[in-house]
Amino acid sequence: MRRTVEKERKPGLTGLVILTAAALLLAGCAQAGASAGNNGKTETNAAESTMSGETAMAGGSEMAKEDTTGMAEMTPAFDFDWKTYDRDGESDEELRARIGDRAFEITQNADTEAPFTGQYDHFFEKGIYVDVVSGEPLFSSLDKYDSGCGWPAFTQPISDDVIVENEDNSFGMTRVEVRSSGANSHLGHVFTDGPKATGGLRYCINSASIRFIPYDELEAQGYGEYKALFDED
Repeated sequence: MRRTVEKERKPGLTGLVILTAAALLLAGCAQAGASAGNNGKTETNAAESTMSGETAMAGGSEMAKEDTTGMAEMTPAFDFDWKTYDRDGESDEELRARIGDRAFEITQNADTEAPFTGQYDHFFEKGIYVDVVSGEPLFSSLDKYDSGCGWPAFTQPISDDVIVENEDNSFGMTRVEVRSSGANSHLGHVFTDGPKATGGLRYCINSASIRFIPYDELEAQGYGEYKALFDED
């Protein structure tokens, strides 16, 4: 069952993609099992062996996992109200300067970070994940799990209305692209090889497209209503 939070919100390939070698296609996520639940407990999922070609699109071959212990302490507050953010009011140059080149290329030009290089791949602190562009809440740590695919994985968005799904036929594959509904940021893709117990979906999201807001900072950073998600659990 999806959790929803009532909120007021104002509506609002460019970089070079390097196809990795065949070895990356075979080795990337084929070695990983999907895991169920947000605590990283693993259950085997044979569908992870194919990964819908996602690893081939990674734009790089770095495979070393980062130690993201304590990442929650590194999240600064947005200097604007996420409920009234207007993407049209910020130029591309201003946005790039604010979020950085990597996040800009991913969110605005549908680039993809290399697997196992994102800061939230192996990160399971308590809190929510918001659009790096607009600050719009997108995912909860309650729905994050260790899929082993090399990117942050969620079983569902924080609510139905924050995500827009589009058919993506790039690179000779048919996939479902995931974008934020508020700022239209490219986030990643959604696949049907997730944990069956939670609906079978795997939202495969680029770390650079989202920012983590720790539970203890939700009130201070303007996301106080989302504490109720954790209180319910």
